[in-house]
Amino acid sequence: MLPLRGVRVVDLTWAGAGPYASLQLGWLGAEVIKVEWPARPDVSRAGFYRRRDSAVSPQFNDLNLNKLSLAADLAASDGAALLRRLVSVSDVLTASYRPGVLERLGFDYAALRLVRPDIIVATVSSAGQTGPESRYAGFASIFSVQGGLGTLTGYADAAPAALGDSVDLRVGAALVFGVLAALYERRKTGRGRLVDISAREVVSNALGAQIADFSMNGHVAERSANRLDDALVHELYRCAGDDAWVSIAVFEDTDFAALCGAIGRADLLGSPPGAEIDAAIEAWTSARAPEEAARLLQDAGVAAMPYCSASHVAADPHLAARDAFVNVPQEDLGEQAVMRPPGRFEGAPPPPLAPAAPLGHHNDFIIEELLGGAAEREEEPQP
Repeated sequence: MLPLRGVRVVDLTWAGAGPYASLQLGWLGAEVIKVEWPARPDVSRAGFYRRRDSAVSPQFNDLNLNKLSLAADLAASDGAALLRRLVSVSDVLTASYRPGVLERLGFDYAALRLVRPDIIVATVSSAGQTGPESRYAGFASIFSVQGGLGTLTGYADAAPAALGDSVDLRVGAALVFGVLAALYERRKTGRGRLVDISAREVVSNALGAQIADFSMNGHVAERSANRLDDALVHELYRCAGDDAWVSIAVFEDTDFAALCGAIGRADLLGSPPGAEIDAAIEAWTSARAPEEAARLLQDAGVAAMPYCSASHVAADPHLAARDAFVNVPQEDLGEQAVMRPPGRFEGAPPPPLAPAAPLGHHNDFIIEELLGGAAEREEEPQP
């Protein structure tokens, strides 16, 4: 069995971070029911290119595999009653609304505990549920600069760079961690828990060394491109070919000696990190394809890999050998290659592979079969 088989999640998240979290819970075996308002469905249904000729965009499909779709107006009495009934037979509710929305709808943690005392409510928002900026809106580019990561990203002589989707995925992973910890605690104590994830704090957690340096030494870290202060070599080097690069990272003297031997420059031993070493390395890498340079360095025990775009990753033979990509058929989109979760569980079956559903696609199943019917049926939206 997959680890979370038997766990039911009511998912009120949208955009990137929250849906990524519930996606991972679904990959782990949980039954995830995604609840959307018909008048304002998940923004990612339109996708990066604002496609509106399909019920599901590639982006939405990638983030919402294996989820049941329930369309309900939570501000209406019948929609609110439906959600409460659903919570009564569920284990976890995840939400990424701005703080205050759940309270206005009557679905804050205190209210939901009256419906199910051991419910786990896990929320993710830009700045958390409390504090003077808790009601501020934010997306991934906002989290990265608000959390301090933007000041370290980019070149010293250029503007700071805001990060995008990768920040959403980090935040989503933190939400998964919180849910798993709360489920473990409930198994021991029988009690539920409110989990409050602040996206900006997730980002700031990546600044541990820089914050410690400032608190102890008063030193403010600056943008340093690809370099790290504690590395002997840490850079992307140009290779033969168009936009071809290899990444090399060396931290130990023994690894640096192996690097010097591999490129035929034993005379560099004892040289300080800097332009001379970089020039020697690039003179060697620029005469070789990235794959050849990486192979020769790895054979010498040096950490090095080619720079990879999305096209390289999609065709990578190592990932293919691990069955990292699977093709999921979707009625509107055709077959779409999606990545399996990075972890593997020995003896567990492959993760589920149902495509993302059109809005409200599972209303009948959820209301009639899962909940045993409803006294008052709301009018269901057309997909």
